[in-house]
Amino acid sequence: LIPGQTITDISWEGDGLRLCAAVDSHLFFANIRLDYKWAYCGHTVIYSYERMENKEHCVVFFQTKLEEAYLQYVKPIVALASSNEHCILITRVDNQIGQYLMQICNGIGTTIDSKYINLEPKYVVMNDSEVVIANNLSFTIWKYNIPCVINREVNVNVDDSMSNDQKLYYVDENDEIDVTSSNIMRGRVQVIKLLY
Repeated sequence: LIPGQTITDISWEGDGLRLCAAVDSHLFFANIRLDYKWAYCGHTVIYSYERMENKEHCVVFFQTKLEEAYLQYVKPIVALASSNEHCILITRVDNQIGQYLMQICNGIGTTIDSKYINLEPKYVVMNDSEVVIANNLSFTIWKYNIPCVINREVNVNVDDSMSNDQKLYYVDENDEIDVTSSNIMRGRVQVIKLLY
């Protein structure tokens, strides 16, 4: 809220990060802060920014203990989230309308697992084994794989008669739910759409 009666002029600074408003006989300056996507995993701060010279995003993995930074250049980032030692980067695929690439990365930016989805991510959250991606109408649960965890679980007995990764989540008991699940190269992706 700017005090005064009438705004007579508004102007942007050359690089687009400051705004000046003339109100009555006063000048008001405002610094514009961009909405950076960032996360923290392990001892690493992860943040992204758009490079002005091209439409790529630079993702910086800054290790706070070692004070080292690792850079990764990706297509425009739609979402970024983290849990413990890993993070997920979700980017828009250029040539495919409505397709997104999910990448699980470690603290130095190395991709550990990846998958394509056809769901526009609006909300993203993850834990040590799953990522939940949602928009206003549907959500997807991805059980991602971390190579060292898979090797430790090889000797564990698993009952194949019951699939532990097939879960149905009812958001509202009155809504019909259409469930489509498909096996893709690694892991299992479940898409649950709410029908009105």
